[in-house]
Amino acid sequence: MKRKGLHFPIIKYKRVFLFFFSFFLFFFFCFVSCFVLKVLSLFFSSLFFLFLFSFFLSIFCCFCFHLLLHCHLPFFFLFLPGKYKIIPFLFLSVLPTRFHGNTMTEREEF
Repeated sequence: MKRKGLHFPIIKYKRVFLFFFSFFLFFFFCFVSCFVLKVLSLFFSSLFFLFLFSFFLSIFCCFCFHLLLHCHLPFFFLFLPGKYKIIPFLFLSVLPTRFHGNTMTEREEF
């Protein structure tokens, strides 16, 4: 008897997917931070302002990463066109299910 509902073959590789995706985000944020700091160093000669901006930029990147990897993720995909609405389900399938009081089981996610 077949299971009803959606089935995604990528889910069985969820740990590998999450591992590489987290590394991609880390290097992406590092690249953006270095680029922004390089541009700002042309305008600001004071190292204090440069350090202050890099500090707040790192906090912002950590906050974005936190939102992306926790249960708030589907809100980022509300305005995606039709076939891309599957992305939140793929991400939810690789995340732990008990963040911020979220008690959904694996069966209830889909």
